[in-house]
This record gives sequence, structure tokens and C-alpha cells, in this order.
Amino acid sequence: MQQTVSLLKKDFLRLSDFINREYGIMMPPVKKTLLESRLQKRLRKLELGTFQEYCDYLFSAKGLQNEIPHFIDKITTNKTDFFREPDHFDYLVQHAMPELIRSGIASQKELKIWSAGCSSGEEPYTLGMVLSNYYDQHPNLNTGFSILGTDISPEVLKTAQRAVYHEMRIEPVSMGMRKKNTC
Repeated sequence: MQQTVSLLKKDFLRLSDFINREYGIMMPPVKKTLLESRLQKRLRKLELGTFQEYCDYLFSAKGLQNEIPHFIDKITTNKTDFFREPDHFDYLVQHAMPELIRSGIASQKELKIWSAGCSSGEEPYTLGMVLSNYYDQHPNLNTGFSILGTDISPEVLKTAQRAVYHEMRIEPVSMGMRKKNTC
């Protein structure tokens, strides 16, 4: 049985200040237990006995080079699904796109969409499916669109780049969209 190590207040403050300063993620005191539990495996993997040792390693030159990607994966919540928050996609096609067409923006130049915090890619791929369908229904639009997906976590971006998902993950995608969007 593996022993759980406690995250002392001073180490929590050190980590939370770093997370906020470097990544803009707020880590208030109520998140101490969450941070502690998420980093336990890293301590065991690195064979460190305390969070102070972990902090010392993380903030060392070697840690900043090697540990940061693992640290980021542990501190971020990568929750996403295909067609998550469907009201947003409805708003896009029912309100935003018609307004962009009325204003002339959608018919004059390519739409560039940024999916910040895209996690493993379900959101930008959903945007692609929804917009592709919209453009098919509006053949008079002679421009296109591009989507840039970014995330702080290199690991989830690898999944997004591969674009290979377990069948359970794609359940919200209609069969028509699946067939249309397969290579």
C-alpha cells in the first residue's frame, strides 16, 4: 500500500502562485486537496517523499525542462465532448453565422476560429462539422473557414492531432455526420 503525502500550506502557496503567474489558472485554497491528490502519482513516480522535494525539483532547471509537461497535465481539467454545450452550436448557426453574413464578413474572407483550451479536440472537430454542414446548406458562401485548436497540455493535443476517438466518445455525433466526415 502506498502512503499519501500531505501538501503543506507553504508548498501549496508556492505551487498555486506559480500556476497563477505562469498559466493564469486560479488555484484558491479550496483547491488544495485537489492539487494534492492530482500530484500524488508524480511524487511516487519520481520517488519523492514530500511536496517540498517535489517543489524543489519542479523549480530546478532540470524540473522546469522535464517536469512541466507532466505538471500541466495534472493541474488542468481536460473535460470535453463532441457537441458539448449544444446551445452554443445552435447559437452559432442560428444567430452568429447569419449576422456574419449580413455584415459581409462571412462572404468576404475566410472565417478564422480559435478553440482555446480545446483539450483532446472534440470542440474544434464539432465546430468543423457544424460549420461544414452550414456551408453545405449555404452554397452561395464563397469563403471557407479554418479552426485553430490550442491547449496548455501537450498530451491532450496529441490526442486532438491524432483525431482517433473511442466509439463511446463519438456517440453524440450523428451517423450522417460520421459518414460525411470520415476520410
